[in-house]
Amino acid sequence: MTRPEPAAPDIVTRALARDRLGVPSVVFFGVAGAAPLTVILGAVTTIYAVVGSTVVPVSYLIAAAILAIFTVGFVAMSRHIVNSGAFYSYISQGLGRVTGVGAAFVALPAYAVMQIGLFGLFGVVASGILEAAGLHYGWFPCALVAWLLVSILGLLWVDLSGKVLAVLLVAEITIVLIYDLVMILNPAGGSVTFETLAPTNALTPEFAALLVVAIGGFVGFEATVVLSEEAKDPKRTISRATQWAVLLPGLLCALSAWAMSVSTGPDKIVQSAQTDETDLVFNLVAPHLPAMFVQIGYILFLTSVFAALLAFHAAVARYQFALGRERVLPSAWGRTHPRTGAPLLGSITQSVVALGVLITYAAFKLDPLVHLFAWLTTAGGLGVLILMWGASLAVMVFFLRNRLENIWRGQVAPFIAFLFLSVILLATIVGLGDLLGVPDDSIFNWVFPASYAVFALIGFVWALVMRAARPEVYAAIGRGADFRPSSANPGPAGSGAQHALTPVNGNRPNGTRVSVGHEGRKPLGYDIKEVVIRDVEPVDSAEVCALLAGTIGEQAVARWLMPDALARRETSPAYFEIFVDHAVQHGEIYATVDPGSGELVGAALWFPFTRPIPPPRDYDLRLKDVCGPSFDRVRELDAALEVHHPVHPHHYLAFLAVRPDKQNLGIGSALLARHHARTDAADIPVYLEANDLRNRDLYLRHGYVVESMIQLPDGGPPIWPMSRSPRSLRPTQQPTQQLAITAGSSFGR
Repeated sequence: MTRPEPAAPDIVTRALARDRLGVPSVVFFGVAGAAPLTVILGAVTTIYAVVGSTVVPVSYLIAAAILAIFTVGFVAMSRHIVNSGAFYSYISQGLGRVTGVGAAFVALPAYAVMQIGLFGLFGVVASGILEAAGLHYGWFPCALVAWLLVSILGLLWVDLSGKVLAVLLVAEITIVLIYDLVMILNPAGGSVTFETLAPTNALTPEFAALLVVAIGGFVGFEATVVLSEEAKDPKRTISRATQWAVLLPGLLCALSAWAMSVSTGPDKIVQSAQTDETDLVFNLVAPHLPAMFVQIGYILFLTSVFAALLAFHAAVARYQFALGRERVLPSAWGRTHPRTGAPLLGSITQSVVALGVLITYAAFKLDPLVHLFAWLTTAGGLGVLILMWGASLAVMVFFLRNRLENIWRGQVAPFIAFLFLSVILLATIVGLGDLLGVPDDSIFNWVFPASYAVFALIGFVWALVMRAARPEVYAAIGRGADFRPSSANPGPAGSGAQHALTPVNGNRPNGTRVSVGHEGRKPLGYDIKEVVIRDVEPVDSAEVCALLAGTIGEQAVARWLMPDALARRETSPAYFEIFVDHAVQHGEIYATVDPGSGELVGAALWFPFTRPIPPPRDYDLRLKDVCGPSFDRVRELDAALEVHHPVHPHHYLAFLAVRPDKQNLGIGSALLARHHARTDAADIPVYLEANDLRNRDLYLRHGYVVESMIQLPDGGPPIWPMSRSPRSLRPTQQPTQQLAITAGSSFGR
C-alpha cells in the first residue's frame, strides 16, 4: 500500500483523543462518579437515620460483591468491544441494534439528570461553607460557578480533567481514612465492636431496602468503560480500572459506616444519625482533631460533589458522541474538539441543558436538596440501574453466542448478576415513592419509570425507522469501536484472504479503521484516492458494509444463498462486516465518495495473497450467528470457490461494489485501474470471481480471462472464476476458456 497520508480534519475530529488515560486516571473518573465522600457524609448517615437499621456496613459490602460479580462479565465485554457508548454498545451487541438504541435513549436522560441533580447539592454545601465564613450567597450563584467550571473542563483535554480528579480524590480518600481511623481509635465504651459487620444482619426485613440505596451509592463506576476509547491499552486499562472503581468505594463506604457505629456504639448509631444528620461524622471527629481538619473535610465534601459533576458530564458527553458518530443522533454530535479531542457538541449540549434546568429551579424557588438533588439523582440512578440490568443480560447472551470467555466470565457471573439486579430493580421500582419521600398516591411513584419506558420505546421505533430507511446507519449501531470476536479476524476459508498487511509504524494499531477520501469528478469518470488504514472512527467501515449489502447483497448469488428478501436485507450488513473487518486487518480497501454529497459510492476489497499466514479462526462461529439457516448453503459456496482458487502468489479481489445510481460512470473501472497499476508494476497476477454477465464483461475489458464456470445447484446462478496476468507477462491475445463445471449439492465434501 502507499504511505498513509494525514487524515482530513473532518475525519480526525470524529475520533476521541486516544492513549490519554492510564489505569489511575480512569479509576479516578469511575470513583469520582461514585463520589465516596459524598456517599459517606450524606447517604450513609441518611440511611442510618431514615431506615433505622444497623445493617448499613453489611449492605455496602454485599452491594460491592454483587457489582463485583456484575463487573466480571462487564469487564470481559470491554476486552472485545471498545466503545465510548458503554452500556449502549454492549446491549446492541448482545440483544440487537433495536434494543441497543432503546438503551441509548434511556442512558442519555439518566446520566443527564444524575449530573444536573448534583448541582443542587453543590450549591447548598458551597452556600453553607460561605455562610460560615460570613459570606451570604444562595445555592444558585454557587451552582452557577460549578456549572461554569465543569463546562470549561468538559471541553479541555480529558487527561487534564483526569488530573483534576486525581488531586481531588486523593485528598478526599485521605480525609476519609483519617476520619475513620479517629472514630475507630475512640470507640464508645472504650472497646471496638464488630457487631454491625455480622453477616446475620443481612437476614433482617429491611435489608432489601438498604441494598437498593447502597447500590445507588455506586452509580458512576461504569464511567470507566465510557472512557475506553481514550484509555491507553483499553482492554487491560478498563478491566483493572472498573474493578478498582467498584472495590474502592465499596470498602470505603463499608469501613466508614462501621467506624461510625464504633464511635457512637451500635445501639446509638441510629439515634445519633437522626440527630446530627450529615454533620454526624464531623461531630464525631471534631473533639479529637484540630479544627482545621474539620474545615478541610467540609471543603473536600464540596470537591467530592464537584468531582462527581465532572465525571458524569464526561459520561453524558461521550454517550452523545457515540450516538452522533454512528448517526443515531445527528452526525454533528459525533465530532470532537480538533485540539483537545473532547466531545464538542455533546459537552456543550449537556452544559446548556443543565443551565436551563438550574434557571428553572431557581425561578420557581424549588428546594435544591429535595427536588433537584434527591429527586433527580434518584431518577438518574433508576435509569442507570435499568441499564446495568440490561447489560448483564446482554453480556450473557453475547457470550452464549460467541464462546470467547470461560464459563464463569461468559455465563455464570452475568447470570448471577442478572438475577440480583432483577430483584434490586424490582424493589427499587416498587419502593420508589419511599425513596423520593412522596405519598402513595403521588404521580411521582410511577412517572420516572414510565418516562424511561417511553424513552426506550422511542428508541425502538427510531431504530426500526433506520433499519428501513437508513440501513447503512443501522448497520453501524453499537459498532463504534473495533469489534473482533477473536484474535484473528474471520474470513472465508479459501477466499484468498490469507496474507499480510504492512503495519503502520511497525505495529498494527488497535482499532484500525478505514477512512475515505476523493479527488473529485473527472470528465471521463472518477479519480480514486486510495483509502488510508488509520486508527480513526469506524463508521466508514460500516458504510462499506452497507454499500456491499445494498449492491452485492441483492444480486443473484445472494438471493440464492438467502431467498427471503427481508431476512437477507437484515443480515447482509453483518455478513459483509466479517469480510470488511478482515480486509481492514489483512487486506486493502479502495473507496471513493461522491464529490458533492461526500457519501460513499464505490469500494473494492483486495487481499494480497502473496505469502501464507494461518487461516482465520472462528469463521464458522461468526458465520453461523449471522446466516442462521443459510449457513450450510454459504459454506457450500465457499467450498465451491475454494476448489478454483489459485495457490500461487496473487492478489484477490473479494468484492467490488458501486452504488446503483452511480453505475455506468466509470467508478468500477477506476477502482480496478488503481490496483492494477500496482500489480502490473510488481508483476503480480490477479484473481476474482464474477457473479453475473455484466460484471464478467467488465472484467474481460480489463484484461481478465475466464478460467471456468461454476453452476450453483438448485437453480442457482453461474459464477465465473477469472484471472489477469501482469501486463509484462500478458500475450497479445489470450484465449478465453469456457470449461463449465456443475457444482453438486455437497461440492465434494
